[in-house]
Amino acid sequence: MPAKAFVSADMEGTAGVNGWPETQPGHHFYPRAQSLMIAEVNAAVSGLIAAGVGEILINDSHDGMRNLSPEEIHPAADVLLGSPKRYSMAEGAKGSDLALFTGYHAAAGMPGTLAHTMTLHLVEVRLNGRPASETLWHAGLLGLWGVPVGMVSGDDVLGAHIAAILPWAVFVTVKRAVSLTAARSLSPERARAAIRAGAEEAVRRRDAGALSLLRVEGPYRVEVVFTEQDRAARALACPRSIGVDPYTVAYPADDFEEAYLAMRTLTQLGAS
Repeated sequence: MPAKAFVSADMEGTAGVNGWPETQPGHHFYPRAQSLMIAEVNAAVSGLIAAGVGEILINDSHDGMRNLSPEEIHPAADVLLGSPKRYSMAEGAKGSDLALFTGYHAAAGMPGTLAHTMTLHLVEVRLNGRPASETLWHAGLLGLWGVPVGMVSGDDVLGAHIAAILPWAVFVTVKRAVSLTAARSLSPERARAAIRAGAEEAVRRRDAGALSLLRVEGPYRVEVVFTEQDRAARALACPRSIGVDPYTVAYPADDFEEAYLAMRTLTQLGAS
């Protein structure tokens, strides 16, 4: 039985959330989206506790990473708030026995609801010529650290992606994508019940030895395709970066962690 579990909590993949403005603090719909996000996180924690997990850390992984109100989080869990964090959505996972990702979403370029990768100012992020989602990047880091991802929740487009890259993990479909900013969601109660059950099943799979680690094979070449030429020009300030075309910046990395940190650097420079 895992002694320590890690939960990375994003917002865009939450049931009932389907617009960009509501994911931003200050918008009048944000408190509703925030409450929905927190309730799904607490459902995952409840499932872990029911399965016997002793220590749980939740990493707030959305936007400025200050979305989880501590007073509303399940009292059995610790919560990691704020940014910057070196490993972003994976910060705090080292040493865990199991990881869950809640509220995750499809990658930029995929037809999922609120699909993006790290920022809204790019068309696509690629690793070795293939689209690379936030799930792939952070599950890959956890794989380096020996932490298996046992459950992910989000929309059906993300579900198809998870089946390809993390086939051992439980996927909880809480909504089905209609367009970039429209989705057919489960009711909050049904979504939370499914997430709780998924968390319990993830522990069972871990105990049965049915989970694996994501190992991303090299060589590692990161490519970021920006929406505007001036954003690509800013990203070229990153040492060793290469301008592929006016919109695309590449970075050849020696290992996966360097590739991840380069991706973070390129996307943040371009978004500045």
